[in-house]
Amino acid sequence: MPRDIIEIDGRPAHQKKSPETPEVSVAVTRGIRAQVDAAVNGDLYTKVAQFWAPFMQRIFVSLRGNLSGFGGDTFGELREFRDGYLYGEAPYVQTVERALLNFVARESPSLLKHLMNVRKFGTEVIHNLPGKVETINYILTGLALHDIGKLVTGNGILLHRGVFEPEQMAKMTTHTERGYYLLLALGMPDAVVDMALRHHQVGWENRERFAKSYPKDVEGEPLPPHVRLGRGIDTTVAMFENRPDRPSAPPEKIIAKMEELRPIHGDDVTDVIVHLVSSYPLTKWIDPHL
Repeated sequence: MPRDIIEIDGRPAHQKKSPETPEVSVAVTRGIRAQVDAAVNGDLYTKVAQFWAPFMQRIFVSLRGNLSGFGGDTFGELREFRDGYLYGEAPYVQTVERALLNFVARESPSLLKHLMNVRKFGTEVIHNLPGKVETINYILTGLALHDIGKLVTGNGILLHRGVFEPEQMAKMTTHTERGYYLLLALGMPDAVVDMALRHHQVGWENRERFAKSYPKDVEGEPLPPHVRLGRGIDTTVAMFENRPDRPSAPPEKIIAKMEELRPIHGDDVTDVIVHLVSSYPLTKWIDPHL
């Protein structure tokens, strides 16, 4: 998988930042993790096995094919390998990202295209943000893997056409937790894990204004800046893509939605996305045909 990571740490701000939108950074969100973990019995590896059992052999085949020197087939062996990985954490994260994307390519080409659309558009959004963006590589990996949990919601959900029935919607919303368990078990950093878990939340402070939020927001816990960033990027991409239940949205509709969701995504993220949508054809970064 080609790499297009850009490094912009320390890039000077080109416009004044508003006090409501702090620098994009990674904050571990313990409350929501504890809530999700308490809902499913067993330790982490038991939970991963419960949701990912049909795929585990193929996932480890992909890991062994990409992680030079790794020959194991258990999470314990992978953790031991990661802790002693000669090249350090960042190369490990990038290599696991590549392994998982290769796995997704074989299982669901349409999901892979969505993930790549989000990563590519996300790269442009981040490049245009004012000020410093911390752990940029990990945020991009989080964007590339945010929806990986959809693989274990079943083809009936992945290929669904039309409006979801309540039972289907309930199953679809579990993709955030299922992706979270897998990425946590693989030893991925907080920026990646929390992006998968929280990219459909609105944050405790917005719970009364925006009803649709999953997993359920935890009292007093806002969305961290990197998740607000990822949520805005994912929403834009999803609206522009042609989906089985609806056509690609025109720019004016995307802009209106971004303005509506400004309290969730923040001023800087919203301003950059609105600027890009209004100034350029989104096909520059997003292939709408899944």
